[in-house]
Amino acid sequence: MVGVVEGDIRLGSEVPDANFQRKIGYVQQEDIHLPTTTVREALEFSARLRRPDDGATNRLNHVLHTLDLLEMTLYADAVVGVPGEGMVDMVSW
Repeated sequence: MVGVVEGDIRLGSEVPDANFQRKIGYVQQEDIHLPTTTVREALEFSARLRRPDDGATNRLNHVLHTLDLLEMTLYADAVVGVPGEGMVDMVSW
C-alpha cells in the first residue's frame, strides 16, 4: 500500500514558488548508509527495502527514474560519505 501525503507548504506565511522543490532536499538524520556507498547503491538499497518485490529490473528502473527525476544522474556514482567524491571524474569528461 502506498501512502498519500497532502497539505500546503509554507515558509512563514508565504507559499513557495514552483521551483521550491528543486531547491530543497530531505536527509535522514541517522546515517543508515555506509560511507563508501554510492548514491545509486543507496537508492537501490532503499528500493529493496521499500518497493514491492516486483523484480530487480523494475526496482532498477525505478532507481534510474528517481535519479533522472532528481537531476542526479551525473552524481549517481558519487560516494555518499565523502564530500566532493565523484565530482573529479565528471570534470574530466
